[in-house]
Amino acid sequence: MIFGLRDADLTFDEDDSSDEDVRPARRRPPRPWHADEISDDEYDEIAIDEPLTYVPNPHGLPRTAAEQREIDDALVSIRLRCDYVDPVQEWQKNAQKEALNDASIKHKENLTRLHDLQLRAAQENVRKVAEVQRRQLEEVRNILENMKLSRQKEEEKCRREYEERDRALWSKVDKVIKDEEQKIAMQKAEEERQRKEEEERRAREEKRKKEEEEKRLAAERERQLQEQLAKAKKEKEEAEEKERLEAEKKIKVAEQESAEIRSQVGLSSAEDEWNEGRQMLQRLKTEVHPAIKADRALKTLRNQLRRQITPKVGQLTADVHQIDRITHELQAILLPNPPHPPVLYTALLSALAKAFLLQAETEVTAKDDTALPIARVMVSLLISLPNFGDVLFARLVQRIGIWAVPFGAKPSPTATKEEKDAIMGVRREDTDNEKRLRRIRGVMTVFFCIMHTPHPQSLPEKYRLGRFWTYIARLVSSRDLATTSVAVEIIRVALMVAGTQALRVWGRQWVKMLQLIDKGIDENSGPTRSLIGGEGIEGTAGRVRVKLEIQKALQ
Repeated sequence: MIFGLRDADLTFDEDDSSDEDVRPARRRPPRPWHADEISDDEYDEIAIDEPLTYVPNPHGLPRTAAEQREIDDALVSIRLRCDYVDPVQEWQKNAQKEALNDASIKHKENLTRLHDLQLRAAQENVRKVAEVQRRQLEEVRNILENMKLSRQKEEEKCRREYEERDRALWSKVDKVIKDEEQKIAMQKAEEERQRKEEEERRAREEKRKKEEEEKRLAAERERQLQEQLAKAKKEKEEAEEKERLEAEKKIKVAEQESAEIRSQVGLSSAEDEWNEGRQMLQRLKTEVHPAIKADRALKTLRNQLRRQITPKVGQLTADVHQIDRITHELQAILLPNPPHPPVLYTALLSALAKAFLLQAETEVTAKDDTALPIARVMVSLLISLPNFGDVLFARLVQRIGIWAVPFGAKPSPTATKEEKDAIMGVRREDTDNEKRLRRIRGVMTVFFCIMHTPHPQSLPEKYRLGRFWTYIARLVSSRDLATTSVAVEIIRVALMVAGTQALRVWGRQWVKMLQLIDKGIDENSGPTRSLIGGEGIEGTAGRVRVKLEIQKALQ
């Protein structure tokens, strides 16, 4: 038998013996598994317009009652299948929704708990940092208080010793005078007795002797007083000379120990660094520049590239993008592809170093903030340009002399005035000492900024952070250099640039260094002590500024 199902209604053939039409309620056909992309409303519109019609038996025979029942049962089964809902699928769907809701709630709780933990950790960290800062501030205050008490005790001790020496001296003088007066009184009594015996005969002679005796006594008193003063002065000078010799002996021993330590760890001394800078400068003058001048093509190219370098250095500002741009442009000039000949490359390094130093002498002296962008570009170039550190140091020695190391270099007896001025950092453009101070201050400001500019790569040894400590220690320990007005100005610049950062790096050791500098600028430390900056007006003003910078660094 063949059945054609077109709708939920079923119509039998007219020849069927049943008079009643079976017309069950119209149902939506089952949704196929591959029709998920069709919405329910669209799917409801799908209807079967034609009713279910029985297809007659191809043999033309009528149906029996049994066949009709089978057809009815089949239709009922089909309709039940169309409306069937699988409970397992419903349970899985509901379970997935509940699991998603539970996971969302747990995720929110975990986020809240993590945020609370982070907040408590941050608060605890802030509390610990505040506690450490409070303890450090208390330590610094205790150190300052101890320094003040120690200085007061020394002043009181010196005052008592001076008063005791003064009392002892005048006591001796009074005793001598008293003894002489007693002697004179006895002599006068004897003379009076003799005068009474021979008054007329020896009157004029006695008068003459009396006058002579008074003069002699006055001269004797004056001589004894001068001898006492000369003896006291000699004792004082001997004591001072003894202290000076002991101090020099200690300094020599310390220098020997320092030289041994430097030789063991491979560090160079101030004299070695000074000689290295002078040798590189001599090489530039006798080898590099003459070779450039002898080759017309190299000279033309050198001048052309130098004219490109100088304006770029003058365009530096505090803008980060401009600093990066100028750095890349200078690197492109110095390191092209193919590279420059070695002689031309060294000459361009010399021109670049000179441009930076001239910029520091002109711009930084007017405004200290301009040193930072110059230092940042120079740090990048010191890392990227080979041998730039040696050439820059040689140019530094040329511009400011012994203050680049610092080193107490002594000119030879046959040196000319120009050679002596070059050693001391005096240039032709220095019309007075104040202009020289401003020029050296600008260069050293950039020099110290380079040491304290952070960079992920290592700088050459002469420009690293440890060089800052070495420079200050050398300057303070050299009496000849420390007692000049240039030294006190350099110390002020160093403390202004990196006094606070040095305290974070070296801690109590830097505090001791500041105490040593403070003792050297204290004008009440003793009449025979050499003051940092000397006795001039510039040294006195510089000491006041250094005192203020020390107070800022310790705050």
